[in-house]
Amino acid sequence: VVESYSYVYEMRARYNETNGQQGAFVVATNASFGVNQGNPDDYPIWGSMYDSLGQIGVLSAGATANANWNIDEVGDIPTAFDSDFLITVTNTTHDDEKYLPAGYGDTTIDLGAPGKSILSTRIGNSYGNKTGTSMSSPHVAGAVALLFAAANSSYMLSYQENLSELAFLIKHYILEGVDILPSLQGITVSDGRLNVYNAIELLLTPVLETSVDTITMTLVVNKMDSTNFNLTNTGTISLPYAINIGSLPQWLTINPDSGTLGAGETDIIHVYLNATGLTQGLYEAVLNAENIRGDQVNIQVNMTVIPASGITDDNVVAVMFDNFPNPFMDQTTIRFELVNPAVVHFDIFNAKGQHIRRVVEGRLGNGQHSVIWKGLDHYGNKVSPGIYYGRLKVNREMIIKKMIFLPG
Repeated sequence: VVESYSYVYEMRARYNETNGQQGAFVVATNASFGVNQGNPDDYPIWGSMYDSLGQIGVLSAGATANANWNIDEVGDIPTAFDSDFLITVTNTTHDDEKYLPAGYGDTTIDLGAPGKSILSTRIGNSYGNKTGTSMSSPHVAGAVALLFAAANSSYMLSYQENLSELAFLIKHYILEGVDILPSLQGITVSDGRLNVYNAIELLLTPVLETSVDTITMTLVVNKMDSTNFNLTNTGTISLPYAINIGSLPQWLTINPDSGTLGAGETDIIHVYLNATGLTQGLYEAVLNAENIRGDQVNIQVNMTVIPASGITDDNVVAVMFDNFPNPFMDQTTIRFELVNPAVVHFDIFNAKGQHIRRVVEGRLGNGQHSVIWKGLDHYGNKVSPGIYYGRLKVNREMIIKKMIFLPG
């Protein structure tokens, strides 16, 4: 067994080292064999092969015992091995029930897959129906390969740089995408049966979002200002991220510029602008946020530098516009700052562009201003959760930012 896995390791390692000129792009192995009630401590080298393969980007599927045993208690080889890169499989029927003579385990057996009366190859160059976990496990190994085939180019480019991390994500999406079955609940890790469609949907759905698309600010020469935006991981697993600033302008800095977002978590990214020593005019940059999956979002940063004197009403603009919290549930505070007194309108629109409510109208003095929007429309009715856009109009300039209203 170790010799066989070593051959796979050698071929994939050679592929990685030669950039595909030699070796083979193996992404999955299958083990429809094993040792009933085996103790992992008795097979340390076999068990370590799964982690070794995982480090070079290979996942492995393993069939559990063809007996109604609790593998957590009696053991099994390979399905009692503890490895992030091994997917352990039991047998389900056409009726979506666990096949009675098939192993299970709340901590050892990951999921079920069809394994009763499966058409397969047979000895003697023929085909026939077979039953057993040995029929179930290949479905999962094939699903691994299919997910790699379905992955977009960004994912695969990131995979080349993060082999073990993104291989593990494939396993995560397979387990996260199962159909929950009563017969597997409480006796498998995922509580369900393989659903390749769901797994691919999880893989292909971007999970990195920002609260803004554009940051537009105006600074007086030699002044500094700051704002912030939210970076959110909408996925179901922690993911590292990094933010790069195109062209690395000296007038723009951010903090933090990297980190790890847990499932559903949000980081507040602070943006600092510095007009010290700059001449008047428009300065532009792009912030590129990317997670380890290869999901990317860009934020355009526009900074207009104006002279300290000679400001007229025509060039009065908003120095700052943001809202916090964002996303929000009950209410959000909209904040903006004016260089000079100006006529200001602030309106809320839904994702279809329909006008929802005007929350500010009139001439305001220079300085900082804030107003609270409680998620109400013109008539005082609560709007539906979703994406909305705030439009700040100051004289002839408009700034639009996205606001996310969450269900309460």
